[in-house]
Amino acid sequence: MDEPRLLRMRTTLGLTCAPALFVAALAYPLPSLKPEAHRLAAILAAVIVLWITEALPLPLTALVGAAACVLLQIAPAEKVFEPFANPLIFLF
Repeated sequence: MDEPRLLRMRTTLGLTCAPALFVAALAYPLPSLKPEAHRLAAILAAVIVLWITEALPLPLTALVGAAACVLLQIAPAEKVFEPFANPLIFLF
């Protein structure tokens, strides 16, 4: 197989599996977790798939995960996006 075709397949796989895994993780009952932790586990599952398949650029995937945490009310936006403004991050 040629490289562009593999890249296209990997991207397609990531963009279809990540939302499917997110919904599956939300639907699967995890009684030992608080509701916020359950939603966070679903986000983490989707983000891991996006990181492995590189369906989205890695920085964009990180921002999507953080934005999803705010949208699903896991934590307030100030707390979620605080690490992105750390002065040490801008050093590198």
